[in-house]
Amino acid sequence: MAAQNSLRLLDLITTTFLFFASIAGLYQALNFPDRSGMWPTFVMASLLLFVGLHLVNLLRGLIRHHEHKEVAKELTK
Repeated sequence: MAAQNSLRLLDLITTTFLFFASIAGLYQALNFPDRSGMWPTFVMASLLLFVGLHLVNLLRGLIRHHEHKEVAKELTK
């Protein structure tokens, strides 16, 4: 249970970081038009981190499902 709570905390921290990175990119695009070419970098980095986080969660879920399946198989023997 503690591991699940720490993973939720990590997800919350990452989501907060992605939100602020997106806001920073939007702020820079709106207030500094001469540097507006930089905001796609913030957006792309945020999207890559977001997708990476979800892929890690998916992989972790698949591994956990596989482990539970093996335990259930051993218990039914």
